[in-house]
Amino acid sequence: MQLAVNKRPSEPVFRDELALNNAILASALLYQNQQKPDEQNATFAKQLLDTAVSQSNRLILENPNNIIFWKTRVRIFYTLSQVDPSYLTQALAAVKKTAELAPTDADVSYNLGVLYGETGDIKKGIDVLEQTVKLKPDYSIAYYALGIFYHQLALDEKGKVVNKEYAQKAIDNMKYLIKTFGPSEQAQSALDLWNAGQ
Repeated sequence: MQLAVNKRPSEPVFRDELALNNAILASALLYQNQQKPDEQNATFAKQLLDTAVSQSNRLILENPNNIIFWKTRVRIFYTLSQVDPSYLTQALAAVKKTAELAPTDADVSYNLGVLYGETGDIKKGIDVLEQTVKLKPDYSIAYYALGIFYHQLALDEKGKVVNKEYAQKAIDNMKYLIKTFGPSEQAQSALDLWNAGQ
């Protein structure tokens, strides 16, 4: 990808792909470095990370309304957030802009809802996911995410169910997912775990 960018630096699609690849590689190296510190790996990971972010920044500056580049930006920051959660806020900012540009894209809406939840605003995440399933009623993973978020809202800080309405909504979403879309190991595991905890 770097060779392609070097040969055709004016081609934004190449730079977009390079940015994402660099973010994925940086994330993998950073994860390895967390397990087994290596200064050389850390330095290389930082270079890849910086290149990914700077390429994305440049693409967005040059193409502020290009939905593809915004989606890639979300993926870049979300990928980096897997090893450094501070990148979640940048992923959320990017997906908000993406949702402005593509308000009827169910995938974007789903990612927005999930990122709201992952950044601590579970109620907003639920609101967005409820809109997502209206946009795409057959979006099974959106029902799964709704179930998880409703269950999180049902619990207190000790993990005890304190809101039975939210707990029931969580169960209803998982049951609906299984009934409508067929067996789901994840949904069934969640139901089994929740039933065992009550």
